[in-house]
Amino acid sequence: MPGWRGLSHVLTLGSLLLPPAALRAHDFWIEPSTYAPEVISTVRVGLRVGEEMRGEPVRRDPEKIESFLGRAADGSQAEVVAPAGMEPAGFYRVEVPGTVVLGYRSRRSSIRLDPELFHDYLLAEGLDAVVALRRERGEEDRPGNEVFSRCAKSLLAAGGEGGPGFDHRFGWPLELVPLADPAALAAGDALTILVLHEGRPLAGVLVAARSRTRNTRRLTARSDAEGEVAFTLDDSGPWLVSAVHMVPAPEAVDADWESFWASLTFGLR
Repeated sequence: MPGWRGLSHVLTLGSLLLPPAALRAHDFWIEPSTYAPEVISTVRVGLRVGEEMRGEPVRRDPEKIESFLGRAADGSQAEVVAPAGMEPAGFYRVEVPGTVVLGYRSRRSSIRLDPELFHDYLLAEGLDAVVALRRERGEEDRPGNEVFSRCAKSLLAAGGEGGPGFDHRFGWPLELVPLADPAALAAGDALTILVLHEGRPLAGVLVAARSRTRNTRRLTARSDAEGEVAFTLDDSGPWLVSAVHMVPAPEAVDADWESFWASLTFGLR
């Protein structure tokens, strides 16, 4: 499953051996060492892949990184850096108070699943439109040949402060944008997320939210006509919001489908 960015080689070679349940709900996200770093400090920026916010570390692979950076409250940007193969995958230096947006954008990877597993994966991720299109085209018995890429973000409150910049957009193919500052929210508050595809609101996407405190509970809802979806954040601590969008692959790409995987992590008081 494309959510297994760090394990794509396993899926490519051995996906026929995996039951459908093994392909479901594997997220990819940024896990910082703290969501409220001190000013003039260094944050360890981990990448994770797994379930229920209990993921395996993903080591830094320069060949798969398109961009990996942090944007400070003053608008300045700096690369998240580390040697190849390192875990954590990067380090970011906090210089000013306020919101920091960490962003990781991967290059494309490819995967091939047999028809049944591909169908189950589409259903599990709420990609009903792709299921319907394959049925309409008579492609239900064809393997799923796909390229995928990752668009992961994380919000930090440097110096214990949030503020402007929490809704920064990197301009990625799929992006989750909070419409309120999570640093100003507490357990029990609601947060609306805007889903953007190529910079435009995207309706009908299945969005999931999960807290680490109550990691067995997965909240889901589809974005409305304005591309928005709201969740009541009923636990303090780290949260992960994620979504997947799939489209027919461009002609220049050696695949039938292209998917984009977006995630957003933040800490809640």
